[in-house]
Amino acid sequence: MTTRSQLPVRFMGKHPLFGKTKRTRDASGGIKRTEAGVPYDKSPYYWWWRALQLSETYQQVCKSKGRNANAALAKVYADFGDVFTQSFEVWWRANGARLFGEPPAPMTVRTLELDEVETIRETVDTKQTLLVAIPLFLTKREIATAVRKIVAKNHSGKRGRSSVATRQAKSHALYKLKHFKGIEPIARALTVVEQKRAGVMMKTLMKDGEDAPSVSRARRMGEAIIKNVERGVFPVTR
Repeated sequence: MTTRSQLPVRFMGKHPLFGKTKRTRDASGGIKRTEAGVPYDKSPYYWWWRALQLSETYQQVCKSKGRNANAALAKVYADFGDVFTQSFEVWWRANGARLFGEPPAPMTVRTLELDEVETIRETVDTKQTLLVAIPLFLTKREIATAVRKIVAKNHSGKRGRSSVATRQAKSHALYKLKHFKGIEPIARALTVVEQKRAGVMMKTLMKDGEDAPSVSRARRMGEAIIKNVERGVFPVTR
């Protein structure tokens, strides 16, 4: 039997892995990705945390423990806390599911035992899960046809629209990820901001055939991401 508390917490983005289990550690000692998770520095949630760390405004809020902050910053501080006093792993284990997790729900299509139905009631009420009765005296073709019709009626995914965007539109997380195409440009933008603040020369910042305008665009993008996490939104790049 699977109780409600045993249902896994879902995340709209790939959640961070730290290589602490046999399943997430490869032979060389590195961290390998799973279907739902990636090495922590490839996860959008890591870069959300890093963007907050790069916010000089948020740093001052943390030093004052949220006092004298505007309403938006005070709320972010109340939810995210001081991101400067602990590692990302420690912070994530304490806060990740609370801030970014979706309500626990079944993660695969499977049959249910009768005593499991009650455990997923909330996920049915929030339209994350669909209960279907399948009479097994019908033919396989009849069942398949009926299931297709039910899914078409109840699933909001549309042809040509990203399945990720469709899922994100239904997010129940306290803090919802905005849709983004890839984590690499975000990581690059925030890294450029950090290096530029450390006094790294423009010529050194250029890599892989980049020119100065490209680096400048990355820096502006990074500054925009940082400014937007101060109001609890990520990743907004403008």
